Amino acid sequence: KEKGWWDAPREWSEIACLIHSEISEAVECYRNGELAMHIVDGKPEGLVVELADVLIRCLDYLQSLDGRLDVDFGGLTIALAQAKSNNSQGMGLDNYSMLDLLQLAHAELEDMDLVQFRRVEWCIRRVLQTALRFNLDLQSAVVAKIEYNAKRPYRHGGKKA
Repeated sequence: KEKGWWDAPREWSEIACLIHSEISEAVECYRNGELAMHIVDGKPEGLVVELADVLIRCLDYLQSLDGRLDVDFGGLTIALAQAKSNNSQGMGLDNYSMLDLLQLAHAELEDMDLVQFRRVEWCIRRVLQTALRFNLDLQSAVVAKIEYNAKRPYRHGGKKA
């Protein structure tokens, strides 16, 4: 909020596009072999950082709902436990490639059978599963990205979305 991103209500289409863009940036990092976090000119970079960006955008959206919906954070805890046991709905995560999981994150944002906050919940599940499946330090990446974002200018220098 202090950076101006919630000065006015944001449409779901804007939120969804921004989450999709972070997933696509993760794919580009994967293609370039940049899985781990590294720092370039003071900015955290790498696939795990893009997954952190997905998570931050998803949680930012859920926070914007401001208690208007009953978001199932317990379900996220269960998803994390399932991912840790390397078992998701009876199918081992070993069967999924990095691109499989990233594609599922994209697809679930577009699942018209789900309300918007459930789409975000499923996207978060895929981010957690991806980080666990490929032993990515998502927690450190989230902390690094939050610290970096705190130093950025209002609306990051005039961005519209």
